[in-house]
Amino acid sequence: MVAESIPARRLRRLRRRARVWMPGVAVVAAALLATASAPATAMTVGPDRPDEAAAAALTVPAHAEPGEVEDAEAPAGRVSLTVAPVDEVVRAEPAAQPLLVSVELANGTGETVPAGVLRVLRSEAIGDPSGLQAWLGASDPVSGTELASVETRDVPPGDVFVTNVSVPRDLLPSGDAATVYGLAGELVAGGEIASTGRGSATVAGRDAPAGLGLAIAYPLTVPPSGEGLVDAEDLETWTGPEGLLTRQLDAVEGRGVAIGLDPRILASIRVLGSAAPESAVAWLERLQASPNEVFPLSYADADVAVQSQLGLDGLLAADEFSDALDPQRFEPAEPGGPGETETPPASPEPTSTDTAPASGAGAAAGGADASSEPPATTEPVVPPTADPDADPVPTTLPTNAELLAWNYTRTDLAWPAPRTVATGDLQFLARQGLTTAILDAANVDGPDAFSNASVSIEGTTALVAEGSLSTALSEAATASSEAALRGARADAAASLTLAASAGGGQTLLAAFGRELPVEADRIPAVLDTIEALGFVRSAGLSEAIGAPPQAAELVDSPESDQRRSNVDRMMVAEREVDEFSSVAETPAALTAPVRRDLLAVLGAGWVGSALDWDAAVGENLSAAHEITDAVSVVPSSAILVVSRESGVPVSVQNELPVPATVIISVEPENGRLVVEDDQELTVEAGSRAQVQIPVAAGVGNGEVQLAVTLTSPTGVEIGGTERIVANVQADWEGIGAIVLAVAVVAFFGFGVFRMIRRRRRSAADADGSPDAEPGASAPDPTEEPSHG
Repeated sequence: MVAESIPARRLRRLRRRARVWMPGVAVVAAALLATASAPATAMTVGPDRPDEAAAAALTVPAHAEPGEVEDAEAPAGRVSLTVAPVDEVVRAEPAAQPLLVSVELANGTGETVPAGVLRVLRSEAIGDPSGLQAWLGASDPVSGTELASVETRDVPPGDVFVTNVSVPRDLLPSGDAATVYGLAGELVAGGEIASTGRGSATVAGRDAPAGLGLAIAYPLTVPPSGEGLVDAEDLETWTGPEGLLTRQLDAVEGRGVAIGLDPRILASIRVLGSAAPESAVAWLERLQASPNEVFPLSYADADVAVQSQLGLDGLLAADEFSDALDPQRFEPAEPGGPGETETPPASPEPTSTDTAPASGAGAAAGGADASSEPPATTEPVVPPTADPDADPVPTTLPTNAELLAWNYTRTDLAWPAPRTVATGDLQFLARQGLTTAILDAANVDGPDAFSNASVSIEGTTALVAEGSLSTALSEAATASSEAALRGARADAAASLTLAASAGGGQTLLAAFGRELPVEADRIPAVLDTIEALGFVRSAGLSEAIGAPPQAAELVDSPESDQRRSNVDRMMVAEREVDEFSSVAETPAALTAPVRRDLLAVLGAGWVGSALDWDAAVGENLSAAHEITDAVSVVPSSAILVVSRESGVPVSVQNELPVPATVIISVEPENGRLVVEDDQELTVEAGSRAQVQIPVAAGVGNGEVQLAVTLTSPTGVEIGGTERIVANVQADWEGIGAIVLAVAVVAFFGFGVFRMIRRRRRSAADADGSPDAEPGASAPDPTEEPSHG
């Protein structure tokens, strides 16, 4: 069976869909195949540091001298400025040691940024994580205490300028407790502010912060696309040594991170059977052996909130994969099963009573006896020939449940996209068995940012991801340069330091974002920063959920009207395919891939990328319409009906990857033709078939418009109405019969006439009379002459 015989693949070819990806994802995926330019550095704590227990510092060497360019990319269309301390946590002592601040200026515009002066400033001490998030997210002009300034050079388009600025240590004072400051950079060039950037710096105190527990959630997914199954080529690439999925697993395996697993990855590998790439199978086995907590995301990480807001009875599920299974890719059933016979031995057996060597040199040499005795005689065994009438060996295909099966740590979690949950959504999810939701901090009002992640909202339980820390983790995962990574690590340290300074003992949750690109190589670095702080204890999701919850209120954040409208349109198109699928003997061959693709377009990774998602929606709708338009009546030229009883030829085209059965109905516009019963026709996949519809002439002659329609065996209308013009001339049948009868009589009469002439000529020749006229009859010899 060739690959195209699998309905899912042939349907994909029919739909002629170009894969829809977010711009840049392909480039990013390729970039992930290359080794990171700078590996994550290990924690270095000097043994002579007296405050080592108070706050461990993760020291990153200052690779760039002033003016040196790092391996970084300039963001397109703007000038970006990144400021971050080289050390995420600045030691309290010795105070004489200066603070190094890494500054990166990237020019993504088409014009040169002229040389100027770059100032580094700090804010007043920040007191809580929400204050830190407000500082980092502010767009106002920077202000505060100036720490240092440095001159910059011209930065051409696409160029990146990096320098380290030395800041006197006493400009960042600290006391018994650790202190967090906001950092800022401001470039003044050409008499105006060319760019600004913000960061944070943590200065350790003399006392160690109180301990706290931290659970971390990471979504293990693939780039968003419109495909409900990942093809073998992408799987092989992404699970290769430097592939996207491999690097993601490298980043979190064995760390204190709970993995939210996209079941689409499991199904995509397993439906391939023996054709699955070896790297993908090995990747799956490696994930299975991982000690991490694993919980399921919705299939393709589909947006669960919008399904609630559309008023669905339940969550959409991908629970049918038979269309994607090729029996030749799966092992046959074990011998001895029903309908099977045991396979004869493939090798000949000795007929002599002599014993063949079982071990030693003789056995190693292929069974030759080392003695001088001749080998045992054998009779060749002729391999059995296959019985052409025998039933094929049954193949054991995996069930739908087996394709999605996984030993999950827990299955009661829902993880909506950030800022998408509205009133009533949590109760909807709870009715589906998802009793705990992971919520973005912006979706929740209260409790105190220093409290446990567990909250009670609208009678349900939720885990609130701490905002500034989750942002830092996401920025680390998407960092495009070492400077950006340093900034994310510093922000993570600052956020946790502020949380611990509130008293400690709580259990927090941090969540990585779904944004792409994913620079998985950056993730271990920020996890190292968290572990190196010394006061953060790894906690599991169960511990976070089990912590005493506090009451909170949901910030009603329904999804946009346009998004809900687009999802509704796709669901209407899916229902149309579902109704249309009754033309197929196995409707799942059409409906299953459509459902999977719908869930893929609903993926949470699309949220926040409206233009790209709109394009994906358009492709999905077009693909669904191509399916429902795949069976149709072939347009026909006018036909001539000259008989009282005749047949009208109707051709049906089937572009589906499976046979289609339709009922053909013909309705004349007037009484000149009478159509008898409807006709059922089965058209093979990718072919055309014709049937004669019996008709009888009615009253009069002339043109008749025949309306030809198709319905499925269940009565669903298929396609539109095709009209065929018939020219009825039924009287010609009688005229033709008369003409034919006259012709027959004339033919036989002429034949009799010729026969008589021939006999008379023969008689005249026999009489020998030379005067006999041609054609004259010979006299009868028995007749007496007349004497008259």
